[in-house]
Amino acid sequence: MSNQGPFFALWVCGVALALTMAFGCGNTFPDYSAQLFAVPLAIEDEPIGSAVVDTGGGYEIMLSDSFGLDVVDSAEVVAFGGRRLVDVTEGFTYTAGGVDTSTHAAIVGDSITNHNAIGFHFFRKTGIVLGIDFADPTVVFLSRAPSEGITVDFDPLPAHLATFDTSFIEVEILENGRSHAILALLDTGASATMLRRSFVSSPISRLLDRIPINVTHRKLGSVSIDAALFEDAHLPDMILGTDIMKVWGESWYFSYESRAGSVTVIRDDDSSDASEVPHL
Repeated sequence: MSNQGPFFALWVCGVALALTMAFGCGNTFPDYSAQLFAVPLAIEDEPIGSAVVDTGGGYEIMLSDSFGLDVVDSAEVVAFGGRRLVDVTEGFTYTAGGVDTSTHAAIVGDSITNHNAIGFHFFRKTGIVLGIDFADPTVVFLSRAPSEGITVDFDPLPAHLATFDTSFIEVEILENGRSHAILALLDTGASATMLRRSFVSSPISRLLDRIPINVTHRKLGSVSIDAALFEDAHLPDMILGTDIMKVWGESWYFSYESRAGSVTVIRDDDSSDASEVPHL
């Protein structure tokens, strides 16, 4: 097998996982956290735990361990903290959230995270619509998105991420009295919203790990939030995590076409277009 890289594995390491799942057949599992969302995962019919649903992951499946699979190659990935060299396994069959499929390879992300994950290539390949619900933290796999709600088409990709074809939307941020239009990544694999440090105008704020900003989308409204700062030039300018998603809407449905796609957001109260996220 030839080298696969680079994969773009965007991750917030060390966060708690949401292990409450529901999919087409209605199965549910205990909830340990509501920050991230995951589905049951099995390899060759053997359960190995759960896999985070990661719309910010440029791979089909990432494993925390090889789980007895042969390692046949290596690949370079881009993650927080820089580029990493990870193992690449042989092909295998697997079941994620009740969906049976197969893959020609998986990356073993033990140097990035200790969790399994399925990235946006899984949804693009299978045609499954990913639904997440914050009110009763669950994951649901659907054949199509609901007809109600607010549908936002994904924007064209940032120039420096021309092959990273996932869920980007344009937002306006207001920081220290200055506004910026930014192509931001909707990332269900991140519990915290993050901003590249170069967009920070205040010299004092540049020394901080988090800064208060206002984020506005023309359809979803405005949210005030503390954003974590990062510097890696290989990542998107801004990453919108589940902390901001849960304020913008109660339920989110990600639909991937052969290229691009859209997200449908259902809010519990559409009478207000401004909300504030508690400081994390």
